[in-house]
Amino acid sequence: MSQTRAKIRNRFSSLFKLFLTLLLLPALSSEQNYITYKCFSSANPGCVFEQGQAGAVLIKSGEPLKSLNSSLWDKPVSFKPLDQTRKLWLAYIAPDRKLSPGKYQLRLSLQSESAMTQSLEIQVSVQAKSYPVEELTLPIEMAEFPPEIVERINQDNKNLLAGMSALNPVCYWEGAFEKPVPGEVSGVFGAQRIINKVPRSPHTGTDFKADTGQEVRAINNGKVSLVYVGYLTGNSLIIDHGCGLYSVYYHLSEILVKQGEDVKKAQVIARAGMSGRASGPHLHLSIRLNNSYLDPLSLFLVSEMAEKEIAGKTSQ
Repeated sequence: MSQTRAKIRNRFSSLFKLFLTLLLLPALSSEQNYITYKCFSSANPGCVFEQGQAGAVLIKSGEPLKSLNSSLWDKPVSFKPLDQTRKLWLAYIAPDRKLSPGKYQLRLSLQSESAMTQSLEIQVSVQAKSYPVEELTLPIEMAEFPPEIVERINQDNKNLLAGMSALNPVCYWEGAFEKPVPGEVSGVFGAQRIINKVPRSPHTGTDFKADTGQEVRAINNGKVSLVYVGYLTGNSLIIDHGCGLYSVYYHLSEILVKQGEDVKKAQVIARAGMSGRASGPHLHLSIRLNNSYLDPLSLFLVSEMAEKEIAGKTSQ
């Protein structure tokens, strides 16, 4: 009888060990393929972003990823692998200035080199952002245009938007984005202008103080998407930095690069001026990502924050 009980105990012990082994296998497997993430915002910790302000999301995988596809606000989000290991991926995002505050899902599909596919949802929150209101009183001839000029301006807008709307799947940018000129800000992004009591479109960029002829540098690597002369914007230059991100430079006195040319970060691409409709020499810089304008200053800050985090991870 004792031998029978011993056999039963041994068999039960073996079955229990097998059960534990099977139970632990998924955990071990997931430990090898863990996914972590971190968000960067110009004003809030975590994945909390403000209307019109740049954000970034950094993904870290336990093993190399073959691909990473994602979407947010019904738009694709382009992640860039940051090194040859393909374990670190970064994407910039831009909640539109008019996007309703609330909670949204960043949906990701990740495929590892071993062909394992994982899905991940990251909840992001969008908060309301207050922008200044500027009320101006101008002579009629400066505030209203004849029909032929209105037609010209409308065509300019179409041509300029066409130069900053395509989603290039390749990311040309490298590291943090840098200011194009060292001057102070003279006009803030998002300001609502009311001219002669009539609301106008919010300011789509940031104005920097700059003298006529002062060097203007590319904020990051890219390819010249458009060289154009607009009625309001004057000598205009658009650079495609890839993955849906563009930088736009207006009122230039001279453009030193050609359409289709590759440019490097900090390369002198133009000279500041007051061409088009400008009250004085300065540089207007717009940033457009996935067809939404964002505050250029927030992109400089967020990209610097992300770069510091990346440097810490790659040195480990």
